[in-house]
Amino acid sequence: MDANATGADSLRDLDEEVTRAVARIYRRFRAERANGELGDAAVSALSHLHRYGPTSLGALSEHEKVTPASMSQTVNRLVELDLAVRTPDPDDGRRVLFAPTEKGRALAAESREQRHRWFRERLAGLGAEEQDVLRRAAAILGAIADD
Repeated sequence: MDANATGADSLRDLDEEVTRAVARIYRRFRAERANGELGDAAVSALSHLHRYGPTSLGALSEHEKVTPASMSQTVNRLVELDLAVRTPDPDDGRRVLFAPTEKGRALAAESREQRHRWFRERLAGLGAEEQDVLRRAAAILGAIADD
Protein backbone atom coordinates (compact mmCIF):
# COMPACT_ATOMS: atom_id res chain seq x y z
CA MET A 1 0.00 0.00 0.00
CA ASP A 2 1.39 3.41 -0.92
CA ALA A 3 1.65 6.38 1.41
CA ASN A 4 -1.26 8.22 -0.25
CA ALA A 5 -3.61 5.29 0.33
CA THR A 6 -2.46 5.01 3.94
CA GLY A 7 -3.00 8.73 4.45
CA ALA A 8 -6.49 8.55 2.91
CA ASP A 9 -7.37 5.58 5.12
CA SER A 10 -6.11 7.45 8.16
CA LEU A 11 -8.21 10.51 7.27
CA ARG A 12 -11.24 8.31 6.64
CA ASP A 13 -10.80 6.68 10.06
CA LEU A 14 -10.38 10.08 11.76
CA ASP A 15 -13.44 11.41 9.93
CA GLU A 16 -15.55 8.49 11.15
CA GLU A 17 -14.26 8.72 14.74
CA VAL A 18 -14.86 12.46 15.04
CA THR A 19 -18.24 12.30 13.30
CA ARG A 20 -19.42 9.52 15.62
CA ALA A 21 -18.20 11.34 18.73
CA VAL A 22 -19.80 14.66 17.74
CA ALA A 23 -23.08 12.90 16.88
CA ARG A 24 -23.10 11.11 20.24
CA ILE A 25 -22.46 14.36 22.13
CA TYR A 26 -25.22 16.07 20.14
CA ARG A 27 -27.69 13.26 20.92
CA ARG A 28 -26.77 13.46 24.59
CA PHE A 29 -27.35 17.23 24.66
CA ARG A 30 -30.76 16.64 23.09
CA ALA A 31 -31.56 13.97 25.67
CA GLU A 32 -30.68 16.27 28.58
CA ARG A 33 -33.93 18.18 28.75
CA ALA A 34 -37.01 18.20 30.92
CA ASN A 35 -39.97 16.05 29.96
CA GLY A 36 -42.47 18.08 27.99
CA GLU A 37 -39.89 20.66 26.96
CA LEU A 38 -40.09 22.09 23.47
CA GLY A 39 -38.65 20.17 20.56
CA ASP A 40 -35.13 20.70 19.28
CA ALA A 41 -36.04 23.25 16.59
CA ALA A 42 -38.07 25.42 18.97
CA VAL A 43 -35.44 25.30 21.73
CA SER A 44 -32.72 26.18 19.24
CA ALA A 45 -34.70 29.12 17.80
CA LEU A 46 -35.62 30.37 21.26
CA SER A 47 -32.01 30.09 22.40
CA HIS A 48 -30.90 32.10 19.37
CA LEU A 49 -33.45 34.82 20.15
CA HIS A 50 -32.32 34.85 23.78
CA ARG A 51 -28.66 35.10 22.83
CA TYR A 52 -28.87 37.56 19.91
CA GLY A 53 -32.11 39.47 20.46
CA PRO A 54 -34.80 40.34 17.91
CA THR A 55 -34.26 38.43 14.68
CA SER A 56 -36.09 38.17 11.37
CA LEU A 57 -37.63 34.95 10.13
CA GLY A 58 -35.12 34.85 7.28
CA ALA A 59 -32.13 35.25 9.59
CA LEU A 60 -33.45 32.57 11.94
CA SER A 61 -34.04 30.23 8.98
CA GLU A 62 -30.54 30.82 7.68
CA HIS A 63 -28.96 30.33 11.10
CA GLU A 64 -30.85 27.08 11.72
CA LYS A 65 -30.35 25.86 8.13
CA VAL A 66 -34.09 25.29 7.57
CA THR A 67 -36.62 26.68 5.12
CA PRO A 68 -38.53 29.85 6.00
CA ALA A 69 -41.77 27.80 5.96
CA SER A 70 -40.37 25.41 8.55
CA MET A 71 -39.08 28.27 10.72
CA SER A 72 -42.45 30.00 10.40
CA GLN A 73 -44.10 26.97 12.03
CA THR A 74 -41.49 27.00 14.78
CA VAL A 75 -41.82 30.70 15.64
CA ASN A 76 -45.61 30.52 15.43
CA ARG A 77 -45.49 27.83 18.12
CA LEU A 78 -43.20 29.99 20.26
CA VAL A 79 -45.60 32.92 19.90
CA GLU A 80 -48.62 30.73 20.73
CA LEU A 81 -46.87 29.57 23.90
CA ASP A 82 -46.02 33.17 24.89
CA LEU A 83 -42.31 32.42 24.58
CA ALA A 84 -41.73 34.92 21.76
CA VAL A 85 -43.43 37.99 20.31
CA ARG A 86 -43.56 39.59 16.90
CA THR A 87 -42.22 43.14 16.82
CA PRO A 88 -41.89 45.61 13.96
CA ASP A 89 -38.40 46.05 12.56
CA PRO A 90 -37.33 49.59 13.54
CA ASP A 91 -35.27 49.84 10.32
CA ASP A 92 -37.93 48.47 7.94
CA GLY A 93 -41.56 48.70 8.98
CA ARG A 94 -42.52 46.03 6.44
CA ARG A 95 -40.47 43.39 8.25
CA VAL A 96 -41.28 41.57 11.45
CA LEU A 97 -38.73 40.56 14.05
CA PHE A 98 -39.15 37.87 16.67
CA ALA A 99 -37.99 38.46 20.23
CA PRO A 100 -38.18 36.30 23.34
CA THR A 101 -40.63 37.17 26.10
CA GLU A 102 -39.52 37.08 29.75
CA LYS A 103 -41.00 33.59 29.92
CA GLY A 104 -39.05 32.66 26.78
CA ARG A 105 -35.79 34.06 28.15
CA ALA A 106 -36.24 32.13 31.38
CA LEU A 107 -36.98 28.89 29.54
CA ALA A 108 -34.00 29.36 27.20
CA ALA A 109 -31.65 29.97 30.14
CA GLU A 110 -33.02 27.02 32.10
CA SER A 111 -32.81 24.74 29.07
CA ARG A 112 -29.22 25.74 28.38
CA GLU A 113 -28.20 25.17 31.98
CA GLN A 114 -29.83 21.77 32.13
CA ARG A 115 -28.36 20.66 28.82
CA HIS A 116 -24.83 21.65 29.81
CA ARG A 117 -24.76 20.63 33.44
CA TRP A 118 -23.99 16.97 32.74
CA PHE A 119 -21.19 17.95 30.35
CA ARG A 120 -19.49 20.24 32.88
CA GLU A 121 -19.69 17.42 35.41
CA ARG A 122 -17.91 15.10 32.96
CA LEU A 123 -15.31 17.74 32.12
CA ALA A 124 -14.61 18.28 35.82
CA GLY A 125 -13.76 14.58 36.08
CA LEU A 126 -11.01 14.85 33.47
CA GLY A 127 -7.40 15.64 34.17
CA ALA A 128 -5.83 18.95 33.17
CA GLU A 129 -4.12 17.39 30.15
CA GLU A 130 -7.37 15.89 28.83
CA GLN A 131 -9.13 19.23 29.33
CA ASP A 132 -6.38 20.98 27.34
CA VAL A 133 -6.75 18.43 24.52
CA LEU A 134 -10.49 19.13 24.42
CA ARG A 135 -9.87 22.89 24.37
CA ARG A 136 -7.63 22.48 21.34
CA ALA A 137 -10.09 20.09 19.67
CA ALA A 138 -12.98 22.51 20.31
CA ALA A 139 -11.04 25.33 18.62
CA ILE A 140 -10.25 23.13 15.63
CA LEU A 141 -13.84 21.87 15.30
CA GLY A 142 -15.13 25.42 15.62
CA ALA A 143 -12.84 26.57 12.82
CA ILE A 144 -13.98 23.67 10.62
CA ALA A 145 -17.63 24.53 11.33
CA ASP A 146 -17.02 28.19 10.40
CA ASP A 147 -15.22 27.29 7.15
